[in-house]
Amino acid sequence: MLSLRQNLASRILDLEKASLYEKYSEKVGEIVTGEVYQVWKKEVLILDDEENELILPKAEQIPNDFYRKGDTIKAIVKSVEMNNNQPRIILSRTANQFLERLFEQEVPEIFDGLITIKKIVRIPGERAKVAVESYDERIDPVGACVGMKGSRIYSIVKELRNENIDVVNYTANPSLMIQRALNPAKISSITIDEEKMTASVYLKPDQVSLAIGKGGLNIRLSKMLTGYDIDVYREVEEEDVALTEFADEIDGWVIDALKSRLRHGQERAGTPRRGDRRACRPRTGAGAEGRGDPEGRIRIVNKARKEKRQDMGNERKLRLIQVAKEFKVGLNTVTTSCRRRASRATDRPTRWSMPRLTPFWRRSSGRTAAPQAMHVIRSANASP
Repeated sequence: MLSLRQNLASRILDLEKASLYEKYSEKVGEIVTGEVYQVWKKEVLILDDEENELILPKAEQIPNDFYRKGDTIKAIVKSVEMNNNQPRIILSRTANQFLERLFEQEVPEIFDGLITIKKIVRIPGERAKVAVESYDERIDPVGACVGMKGSRIYSIVKELRNENIDVVNYTANPSLMIQRALNPAKISSITIDEEKMTASVYLKPDQVSLAIGKGGLNIRLSKMLTGYDIDVYREVEEEDVALTEFADEIDGWVIDALKSRLRHGQERAGTPRRGDRRACRPRTGAGAEGRGDPEGRIRIVNKARKEKRQDMGNERKLRLIQVAKEFKVGLNTVTTSCRRRASRATDRPTRWSMPRLTPFWRRSSGRTAAPQAMHVIRSANASP
């Protein structure tokens, strides 16, 4: 009879485990809500409405998550495993599907199928990008997901521990898609190689940091969203520099020679290339030491620069010596004034006050001092 009862109990327990496994196998990819029962180092134990145990591993938690016993938590059912005839239900909060289900809960147009989520890429706890497309031309997909004053997306951001979410309008044009993915940066021009799946993006210097984002998150997520390897280049505007700005470091005959060489080159074949060493050869005005000898001209220029540096160093030294002298004079003045004030304070006469006299009967300790003194005075007055 006892063995029959044990067999019946074990059979009922196996049926409960099998029903639990089938129940959550059908819920894979859906959001479940539970209560935190126990927090361990590597995982969190959660109980659902029917007191079933659910496991949220540390790897599936958002880095900013912090749980206490009794907290309510939302997560998606990632997988259901059977270990030693015991169902193990694994939850996740870092999966892209979790963000998709949150959008379906908050945005009715997505739940009804009027707006489709094409792709989701995210770095849990940091930033996410969602590409959406609308089948109805009258509905703006980005505005519908954000809501009035961000009311719809605010609850999603709050659930994901303030994770920044960028909603992008999907398009089949790769150039336009890359431009939208790199928002809020404004692209000047873009070159796409469809065979190698690479894109070269050119931006103004003040837009490069916006395209890269904090820690490179923006451009990393843009690569994942578009599927292209994006390279960002800075547009540099070439500026002409006047040779007269180097008059304090280069002799005048060298500047004249360079100007004449530039004019001669412009007359023959236009402006010479930038960095061309032939434009630095002087034609006229060279001294006896430098005419016809390039090494001699280089020595003259180097010598002039060295003398200029020595003069600047000597001027700096003299200026520092002068400042030190002024500081020393000021310090001596302050020290002298302090000494004078101290001497005046010591020369002042101290205020003399008469010491306080204490009656002789109060000088002795004890309560009988005053009565004894009065007895002595009375006896002295009574004697003839």
